Amino acid sequence: RPGTEVAERRAAAPPPLLRDAAAVVRGRGTGVPVLTIRVTVGGVPLSADVCCAGQLGSMRDAVIFRHMIARNPQLCVLLQLLKRWLRLRGVPSSCEGGYPQVFWMRLAARTFQQAASSESQRGGGGGGADVR
Repeated sequence: RPGTEVAERRAAAPPPLLRDAAAVVRGRGTGVPVLTIRVTVGGVPLSADVCCAGQLGSMRDAVIFRHMIARNPQLCVLLQLLKRWLRLRGVPSSCEGGYPQVFWMRLAARTFQQAASSESQRGGGGGGADVR
């Protein structure tokens, strides 16, 4: 029967690496719960955060940003600076009651796009906004 081997793999014991792992779910009650897996391998502590909420929106945003950056490569620098600025300024994230980072990125990308459009209409022809 199709799918039987998948069910059998799910029922099997975890791989040796994960037998002694500790798993903690953080962010309950927020929009994006995060599963943190901690394990020690060869005396070295390892930790991995896993999050799979909102995948469709994330994929859509990735496609939109990729398209916008292909048209205006300077946007990539602007978005990197924005992410760093948000972190350094301590702007609250979505789990802290603020807006998600992607909101700020969408806002900046749209503003950049409008500035680039108005610049080209004025005859600047630079192909992008000034990101200083």
